Amino acid sequence: TAEIALKTMNIDISKLIISSKLLEQSQGSWEGMSRALAFTPEVIQQWNELHFEFCPPNGESKRMVQKRALAYLEPIIEQAKNQSLNENREISIGIFTHANLIQSILQYYLQSNPKYAWLIQQNNTAINEILFNEHGISVVKINDDSHLRFLIPDMQNESLDNL
Repeated sequence: TAEIALKTMNIDISKLIISSKLLEQSQGSWEGMSRALAFTPEVIQQWNELHFEFCPPNGESKRMVQKRALAYLEPIIEQAKNQSLNENREISIGIFTHANLIQSILQYYLQSNPKYAWLIQQNNTAINEILFNEHGISVVKINDDSHLRFLIPDMQNESLDNL
């Protein structure tokens, strides 16, 4: 996905940095298991009690994911922010990752109740934008997937045979 996006924006792919620190939340022993088997009534009760701290067996909680991602991202963000101020120009950082990691990062910067981080909707390929500058942090957009809406001709009167 990152390579496709960079090529589309005419950005040199050699600038792409791949890091395991931005991998999706590990589901541990549950990986490959159906939700019906993993989410027993007892597990659901535990999840409802622990929320952000809930950890699948041998996996990661959202808190662990958040700490892992922020430990990696914050020095990069700080460097870009300083460079932006010194050079008086905007610097963008694109992060391509998965919903649970994005939710945990957004929860942190929104300073919202971690209990409700799972409510931050994340559609596939959605864009989230956070602005860091000398005034602080602003969340500009969350879960924007408008780039997926294409102009499709009205096909109500077309038969499928004509396609």
